[in-house]
Amino acid sequence: MSRVAAAFIYRCIKDNPGLLMCPASGNSPRLAYDQLVDQVRNTRLAHSLKMIALDEWVGLSQDSPHSGGYQLRSQLAGPLGIESAFLFDGNYTDEDAEIRRANDYLRQNGPIDLCVLGIGTNGHLGLNEPADFLIPEIHRAGLAESTRGHLMVAGSAFKPEYGITLGMKDILASKKILLLVNGAHKRAVMADFFHRKISTRLPASFLWLHPDVTCFCDREAVPG
Repeated sequence: MSRVAAAFIYRCIKDNPGLLMCPASGNSPRLAYDQLVDQVRNTRLAHSLKMIALDEWVGLSQDSPHSGGYQLRSQLAGPLGIESAFLFDGNYTDEDAEIRRANDYLRQNGPIDLCVLGIGTNGHLGLNEPADFLIPEIHRAGLAESTRGHLMVAGSAFKPEYGITLGMKDILASKKILLLVNGAHKRAVMADFFHRKISTRLPASFLWLHPDVTCFCDREAVPG
């Protein structure tokens, strides 16, 4: 899955070297990012590439190895030398200013050309959690119990209660979306996803409304 995903992202960058990519952090895309760097590093394709983070844990700085910003900086922005990269500062002191900073970057550089997503075990996208309603814009989100125990922060003393994330409107405005899903623990939520019933209780189901979504799953994640 990771090899195919890396090749897909590489083709997108080759077709549009100046594209704005919105990469999710986490375990699902980790190997794909490593393989992408191997393909892009010695070319000129990375020089004009732009990047905006999908989300971040509120309360964690980019220096924490458990933060999304740390992963994206160490796996993508750093190795590829991406100069135009927006990473959330989860340790912000002014929430309105942090949201405004993200919106300003997106307005100046968007729309997103390629959004790389995973899916939570509860069906979340980014940190847009299942709820009675979804928020379209960048916002602080209360985290579901299952998200608070995410593998990214499982080994940390820090226990997140909130995240900051792009909203559903920002995600669905992306020109292309790549959904990566791996592991048997995602099989149940993927079975719900493939019912194609759109519900705010399964935020990932809104991807059925988008005209250009590619989904790569490993065998363990595919429902029987």
